[in-house]
Amino acid sequence: MIDLTPIMEAIIALVVAVITAFVIPWLKGKIDADKLEQKKETMRRIAAYLNQKWGAGTFECVIRDSYRNMREIMEQHMDVVEKAKAAFEANGVTPVISPIRGGTDGARLSFMGLPCPNLSTGGYNFHGRKEMITVEAMEAMVNVLESIVRNA
Repeated sequence: MIDLTPIMEAIIALVVAVITAFVIPWLKGKIDADKLEQKKETMRRIAAYLNQKWGAGTFECVIRDSYRNMREIMEQHMDVVEKAKAAFEANGVTPVISPIRGGTDGARLSFMGLPCPNLSTGGYNFHGRKEMITVEAMEAMVNVLESIVRNA
């Protein structure tokens, strides 16, 4: 009999990787503030229904905002993005501007009143086992950050 365990483990790892790398970020990017509020209200209604059915206090719905999409803040402060873009270009780094969801320190700071776009670190394979960054990329980002501070 052939042991299929290694093949099954590889398939499971592949499925998890695809979900983690592509599906979850795609779904999170599709939820704007209005849709988020609708989903919160749905959860509250479900909890109320379950409490009605099973008795008051059986279920508790606690919602804490933590992964908001910073786009709604950054769109109001594109001057910050333009300054960062200029700093990249001044240091010979071609900026790649792509919208991201929340879940970062920058998103949290943005919602606290300090618009804070995510700047690249120059790394690769983020949040994976093979995440890495070169010394040259770190040096380039130090130069970019120095330019941002000098021109603030």
